Amino acid sequence: MSLSLSKKDVLRKKKTIDLLFSEGASISSFPVRFVYMKGEKKEVSSLEVGFSVSKRNIKLASERNRLKRKLREAYRLEKKRFLVNDFCGYGFFIYTSKKKKDEEKITQAIEAILQKWAVATSL
Repeated sequence: MSLSLSKKDVLRKKKTIDLLFSEGASISSFPVRFVYMKGEKKEVSSLEVGFSVSKRNIKLASERNRLKRKLREAYRLEKKRFLVNDFCGYGFFIYTSKKKKDEEKITQAIEAILQKWAVATSL
């Protein structure tokens, strides 16, 4: 498995995103929240993910884009561990802090979410 985040791994459909937020479960570890939902194996080959930083919390677009890049990179490095249980579905990472955090804090939050994720998907 490659460590890249390819186009097929990114969640893009508005209907799916709306369904994810209305029916999905959530895991939080400050400053990141992860919303996920199981999908059908026919539709999804693995975990399709999206990334979001609120304009209300982070005003400058350049800072929002930088934080999304940090989120994507932290997920990309841990992607192999997210796919261990053969989970097919959708996920969305949301940056919830009003202050910009460094990469280390974001990586720690992703790792904490990953530990909670392993427990939640193994049930």
